Amino acid sequence: MKKPLLESLGIIMILCGQAFALGASPPIEIVTSIHGHIYFDANNNSIEDGTDAGIPLIDVIITQSDGTTLTAVTDGNGDWTAVVIPGMTTVDVDESDPDFPVELQQSEGTDPETFNVILDTDVDAGVDGYAGIPDLSLSLFIENTIIEGTTNSNLFISLYETTGNITNGTITVIFPRDNNFTFNYDNSLSTLSSTAINNADWTYDGSNTSFHIWVSDIPITGMGASIIGLEGIFSVVSNSVITYSATVIAGSGGEGGNFMNNLDTETVIRFN
Repeated sequence: MKKPLLESLGIIMILCGQAFALGASPPIEIVTSIHGHIYFDANNNSIEDGTDAGIPLIDVIITQSDGTTLTAVTDGNGDWTAVVIPGMTTVDVDESDPDFPVELQQSEGTDPETFNVILDTDVDAGVDGYAGIPDLSLSLFIENTIIEGTTNSNLFISLYETTGNITNGTITVIFPRDNNFTFNYDNSLSTLSSTAINNADWTYDGSNTSFHIWVSDIPITGMGASIIGLEGIFSVVSNSVITYSATVIAGSGGEGGNFMNNLDTETVIRFN
């Protein structure tokens, strides 16, 4: 005697290549994933805003909790995502990727970074921003370099951004103290000897016994400039030839590794 085709609701049926008990719901797929975003920080302000765009085709190396790795690639909007196994997961933007734009440094986010990915969740790995690397060049100019007795002479410390990338962060300039040179620093002065200056952007610190110090958090635009102007007085004690120097501290404004142009000098001949 043949058995009935359906003996009970417990009979196993094969549908669409999967087996499940008759009357039960199909198994629920469990997906554990992580996602993130990479963008070009055009104005180097460490915030993704209306001037910024995602960077496509960038490899993101993901090390899973079992030590295996996989690679996600950013799409046209700079977004990436990957299905991973649960546990501690490390995300590393591959800056050696041939598609990664040259001469960029991270302006937002942390890379690499590790996240605890929970089963059946999607973890947001956050945003990684990259900006062009600025470079600051300093120029020192003293109007009168031949001094006789007590002589008024204006002094200009000019900073130029040379790579077309806006600065980000504090800029510090130092000028060695000299008892024979004094000046009045006017923070409100905008013009000196018909030269436009930016004194209002700089805070003067006169507390150091060795250096005059100026500090600014105002960005210098790509290929732009910021100029400090001083109304100075040279008081000559004896005949001498003095070399004065001004320096922008290396790394100021987020500048990169070219620090050869961070210092400039002027020679002053002094007669009593």
